[in-house]
Amino acid sequence: MVVGAGSDIGIETKMLLCEPRAGLQTLSESAQLLVLGAHGATRRVSGLLGSVADALSTRASCPIAVVREQPEAILDARPNTVVVGIDGSRCSRQAVEIAYAEASIRDGKLIAIHAWHLRKVHSVFKTDHTKLAWEDARTAEEAVLAETLAGHREQYPDLEVSQQILNCDPVAALRDAAGNAGLLVVGSRGRRGFTAGLLGSTSRALLHSATCPVLIARP
Repeated sequence: MVVGAGSDIGIETKMLLCEPRAGLQTLSESAQLLVLGAHGATRRVSGLLGSVADALSTRASCPIAVVREQPEAILDARPNTVVVGIDGSRCSRQAVEIAYAEASIRDGKLIAIHAWHLRKVHSVFKTDHTKLAWEDARTAEEAVLAETLAGHREQYPDLEVSQQILNCDPVAALRDAAGNAGLLVVGSRGRRGFTAGLLGSTSRALLHSATCPVLIARP
C-alpha cells in the first residue's frame, strides 16, 4: 500500500497481465467506483480503451465513471453542477443517491431531469397516444420524480436542487444540461413498464456524446 504525499488516501498499484475488460470487471466486484478514460493515450490503444469503457459500462459490478479529455479553459470554467437523469428505476435511485453526494462534495447544485419522448414511448410500446396525453403522463411522472428525490433533502438540506420534467428525447435533454456541468450521473437500466429500457439506451448514448465526465450507476 502506497500513501500519496500530503494525503491520507491509500494508493495501491497493480499490473494486470490479462484482457483489460476481464481484469477490470473482476476488480469492480470489490470496488466502490471504477474510473476510466474515454480513450487511450495513443492512437495505438485509443480504440482498445474506448471499447473497455464501453463494455464495462454494462458489465461492471460497481458504479463506473468515464472521463473525457477536455481543454483546460473548459475545465477552469466548469461550474460545480451535477446533473442526474431520473426514471424511477432501481438504478435511477442509485444514481440520485450518488448525484446528491457528488453535488454536496463539490459544494455545488444538483439538476434532476426526468425526460422522455412521449411519441417514442408510444412507438416502442405500441400504445395509442390518444389514451395517454402529455398532461396525464406528466402528472404521473411528477410523482415518480418526487418519490425518487424523497428523503435526500433531509440529508442534504443546504444543497440547491432544481427539477425538470421534459417531453423530449432524454439523450438530448441530458446532454444539453450536462454541457455546463461538472458531472452527469445516470442509471445503467430503465424501469419496467412505461419507460422501460429508455434510460439504459440513454446512458449508453451519453457515454459517447456527453462533453463532461459521465458516472453510470450499476445495480
